[in-house]
Amino acid sequence: MAHRVILLVDDDANFAQLTKAFLLQAEGVANEVVLARDGVEAVEHLFHPGGAATEEMPGLVLLDLNMPRRDGFWVLRKMRAAERTRFVPVVIMTSSIDPEDVRMAYTLGANGYLDKLADGMPWDELVRTVARYWLEMNTTPNTLPGETNGFTRSLGTTLAAPPKTNYGEEKED
Repeated sequence: MAHRVILLVDDDANFAQLTKAFLLQAEGVANEVVLARDGVEAVEHLFHPGGAATEEMPGLVLLDLNMPRRDGFWVLRKMRAAERTRFVPVVIMTSSIDPEDVRMAYTLGANGYLDKLADGMPWDELVRTVARYWLEMNTTPNTLPGETNGFTRSLGTTLAAPPKTNYGEEKED
């Protein structure tokens, strides 16, 4: 099934393994969850041979912000700057509720922002709900039928004149 791969980027190994287990449990929200321990590993997976660069692009990236080597903001900048990853949904998962972090994440193109420490909903339910929305309910340019990178259709086809319809016209008898 296409676009059911999640890239989970988090330096906390226990948290990452637990989240991965939740995503692969019973309902099977994802077919595969690929783990990256920091921003460097995430970018290597997305852009270099042997990673998603030669395989299917993930349908969702769950991205921590505060990690060693390269942080989540760096990954988000790289993803939004590249055509092949521009439309991949990215949801930030972090313990930071600093307003500047939230603003920066959305400014850089994050699609969502989750507080890992929030007590509103159990984490397993929250992460499965978010993944189900992005993988099963939401449409992105990459999930359109026949699309692999969001840029398959030419602008001429995409922006062509709308088909003629009889909407709003009176019927002639």
